[in-house]
Amino acid sequence: MDELLGLSAQLENRKPATFDLPDELIEELSPEERKKRQQLLKDPRIREQFMQIYNAIDAEYEHILTDNTSISQEITDWAHSLLAETRYILMNYQVEHLARAEWNVEQVRARLDRAEESARQGQLWSKWIALWSIVWFFIFVFFIFNPDSLLTLLQSQGAISNLLVPDIFLRSLFFGGIGGVTAAFYYLLKYITRREFDPEFNVSYFGKPFMGMIIATLVYMIVFVVMRLLRIIPGSLDVSGSEAANLTYFMALSWVLSLAAGFKENVAFELLDKVMSFVLGKPKKKEEKEEVTPPPGPFD
Repeated sequence: MDELLGLSAQLENRKPATFDLPDELIEELSPEERKKRQQLLKDPRIREQFMQIYNAIDAEYEHILTDNTSISQEITDWAHSLLAETRYILMNYQVEHLARAEWNVEQVRARLDRAEESARQGQLWSKWIALWSIVWFFIFVFFIFNPDSLLTLLQSQGAISNLLVPDIFLRSLFFGGIGGVTAAFYYLLKYITRREFDPEFNVSYFGKPFMGMIIATLVYMIVFVVMRLLRIIPGSLDVSGSEAANLTYFMALSWVLSLAAGFKENVAFELLDKVMSFVLGKPKKKEEKEEVTPPPGPFD
């Protein structure tokens, strides 16, 4: 967690970043070869592009120093590496690599712009996402310890009481919701510290508690059905002896898996997809139609 929050990184003695050129760019030019390449700059189009890239390198170095993006060493090391590679291309007049040099500069500019926008959007949205998550966390904790008000709405009779244990089911939902809240905080901190926060995914942050409850429902039903088929768990909470121990295992398994699945719902959905594919079989791929060669035309 310290690494996620950047706390351990602040205590480390940062080593200066090293720069390694790609092998295909490394070369030693003789004075004659250098003069020969300089002659290529007489072409006005090449010279204009060359100077634009050269000036853009200085602009991006200034961008790193003045616009508060240097706070992230990972970003600045990556940007410096690409800019140094681009400078090497220009200093050796590698005209054949000008397109690559231009691409490097645009990549740096785009990443620095995203870092700035991430910082701005993070300041705007992080407090609302955090507040939303905290509210739902306390709601889930309250109902985990006080589910009676909701249990009255789930009173079941007859055959239904043999299929669900409402007390365990509700708590599974709430543990799944807590897992979703934990995921919201985890990814919020992760992407803000990396300067990769994107408000396009705000729906995911605000929906994490509900996704956690949804996946917890699936987890509960799978665990319940499997353990009932194996005759491990009883049909109600009024049990004693060995049945009470089995019920405890069922509760612990349901709640722990619900919490874990709520935190990593993408992994849970992938596992569920594999299980369903195994049970129901994979859909058959449509047979590719054979290509029909058209008859020769008048100009063939």
